[in-house]
Amino acid sequence: MDKLTKQKWLFSGLYLLFMLGVLFSIHQYARVRPQPIAYSELLEAVRGGRVAEVWISENEIRARLSAEGKLVVATRVPGSDETTLLKALEERRVKFSGVIERTSWWEQLFLYWILPLLILGALWGYGMRRLTQGGGGVLTFGRSKAKIYDTSSENRVTFADVAGVDEAKAELMEIVDFLKHPARYQRLGGRIPKGV
Repeated sequence: MDKLTKQKWLFSGLYLLFMLGVLFSIHQYARVRPQPIAYSELLEAVRGGRVAEVWISENEIRARLSAEGKLVVATRVPGSDETTLLKALEERRVKFSGVIERTSWWEQLFLYWILPLLILGALWGYGMRRLTQGGGGVLTFGRSKAKIYDTSSENRVTFADVAGVDEAKAELMEIVDFLKHPARYQRLGGRIPKGV
C-alpha cells in the first residue's frame, strides 16, 4: 500500500471516529430531559395528587406528572429527612422506587481519556506534517539540497583543454563569439540557435 492510500485510510478512520463521537454526544444530549423544579414544588405536586410515578436516586428525585405525562426533576436537599415526602407518596398511593445510576467504566474511559487523546494526537500529527512539509516548512532548515558555490576551488577549463570532436569545438566557439559580438552576426541575419 503506498503512502497516499495509507493517508486516505487514516483520514477516513479518524473522520469515522469523530462522526461516531458526535453521534454519541447527540444521542446523550437528545435523551428526554426532565424539567427542573424545586423540591418544595415536587412535594406540593405529590400532596395535590398530580404525580403518577417517582424515581429516587442518590442526588435527585424524578417524577412523572399524571395530567401531562411530563417528566420533572428536583434535586435532593442534602442532610434533610425525606419522611414527609415518602409519607405523602404512600398516602396518595404514588408508585415510587429507588434508582442506582451507574455509568459504565468504558464510557467514562472512552469519553474522558481515549477520545480527547485521539483528537489531540490527530491534531499534533497534522500539525507536524504541515510544519515539515515541502521546501518552505518551519522545521526544514537542515534539509536544503543546495550546495554552496566556492570560487576559490573553481575549475578553470578552457577550449584548449577540451579533447574530442573539432566541429563541436568550432560550433561552441562560434556561439561564444555570437554572445560576445551579437551585432556582427545580426547584420548578416544570424540568430542564436534554439536551446542555447
